[in-house]
Amino acid sequence: MPARAKPVDWEAIRSAFERGESLAALSRRHAVSRQGITKRARREGWQRDEALQAMQLSASAARIANPRTAADFRLRSQGRRSPENAAAMVRMIREGATVRVAAAAVGISARAAQAWIEDDATLAGLVERAQAEAALRRIEQIEAASARGDWAAARFLIERSPMTRDDFRPEPRQQQAAAGSIQVHVHLNAEAHAVLMQRLRDAEAAYGAGDSLMPPAIKDTRQD
Repeated sequence: MPARAKPVDWEAIRSAFERGESLAALSRRHAVSRQGITKRARREGWQRDEALQAMQLSASAARIANPRTAADFRLRSQGRRSPENAAAMVRMIREGATVRVAAAAVGISARAAQAWIEDDATLAGLVERAQAEAALRRIEQIEAASARGDWAAARFLIERSPMTRDDFRPEPRQQQAAAGSIQVHVHLNAEAHAVLMQRLRDAEAAYGAGDSLMPPAIKDTRQD
């Protein structure tokens, strides 16, 4: 009796396909024709990770695959500058995460991630594009939310995004205050409040002021 054929693990094939594994490698490992994989991918709308594909051809990948210096061997042994980690960071940044948050999520320090971006032009370009896409999405959110009368959350994000904060950051408080009055709020304990009130009364008595010298905020408010 012929042995029953092993069922095809299409979920594993799709995961590997989207991570960038070649059709030839998938065909050999899963005993499925390349045409069969291609048809399934088109029918189900599989999408390859462009960032992962780019990083697999990057300078970082070349250094790890063919280390020549002590630094290259160290990077290879650490296993942190992998195309998979880079692609994961790019995906998170595209969704709105900062470089620091994305790096922490894949187990890399913010300093190490920044050094990686500075060392690898491919990763730098991917990160910049991801930040731009996140910024554009926030601008669209502002436009849609403003039509509904609620855009505070999107404004908070766009004022702090590395790609947009220089264009949308609010003016410093000093510049805002220059055009108008400055309010100062002083909180006094009971003893200090009593001393201040007495001195103001003494000044009124000494100069015979017709109008009270005490501002309403001091006259009517007391912080115990």
